[in-house]
Amino acid sequence: MRDWRGLVIHHTVTPETATKKEIYRIHVVERGWSDIGYHFIVRRRDDDKWVVEPCRSLSMVGAHALVDNPDAAGSFNSTHIGLAICGNYSLEAPSDAALEAAAQQAAKLYSAFNMRGAHQVVGHSELPGAATECPGKLFDMGAFRSQVLAHLLAAPMAVLGAGDGSEEV
Repeated sequence: MRDWRGLVIHHTVTPETATKKEIYRIHVVERGWSDIGYHFIVRRRDDDKWVVEPCRSLSMVGAHALVDNPDAAGSFNSTHIGLAICGNYSLEAPSDAALEAAAQQAAKLYSAFNMRGAHQVVGHSELPGAATECPGKLFDMGAFRSQVLAHLLAAPMAVLGAGDGSEEV
């Protein structure tokens, strides 16, 4: 397992119900990448429940922190886990349920990898050289960091198992 130091939060600019297969099509078939760039996606199922689904193995460097500065991109892809929430949060604010599912997963990862400091949970647009609105102009990163912190303070989180399987929230 890699020594992860933080999380980069994204939106997928897809419907909230986009599947891992659809994200794979965008990243691999359309963009020509070797795999999905994110380590996890948070998506709304057809029954309106939000779930976390693993994508890229945590043993692999990410391909999610694409910025104009190649040195910065490389460093964030190798040090920060990519967590994407399905939806377009430049057009509408994320739902409370989406934020809750993402915050719970972020807190679990933060705890599992012994990350330190709220500054380790960043939006893609906050990275040096990032020319993007991601995770969307209506996504409040400050409030999201507070939500993650509240989960961390509420109770110790379990360390992720080897399977890193889907979880219903």
